[in-house]
Amino acid sequence: MTFASGVLAVVVFGVLSCVAGCQKKSAAFPLSMATVRQIHDGQVAFEERGDEIFVAVTDRFGDCHIHRLDYQGLSKAQAVAILQAKLAELEKVRATSTIP
Repeated sequence: MTFASGVLAVVVFGVLSCVAGCQKKSAAFPLSMATVRQIHDGQVAFEERGDEIFVAVTDRFGDCHIHRLDYQGLSKAQAVAILQAKLAELEKVRATSTIP
């Protein structure tokens, strides 16, 4: 094997590995809207990526997990509105809480 063919083999392997590992849909654990509604403390942040919404949930102990939001039955705009309301609710709870 020559140096050029070795480099080519490494490049092809790298491209194939990337293609095989890249998915159109996220493998993040789904989070239901019912669960979002049940969050009453901690913090929530979200990010929209295409048709998906990723939600970072941080509990009062600082543990953070990122989930893909399952907003089945709702439009994306409705799901975002619910998340924004949840953000405001949690901010209000945090502002009135005596626990740092």
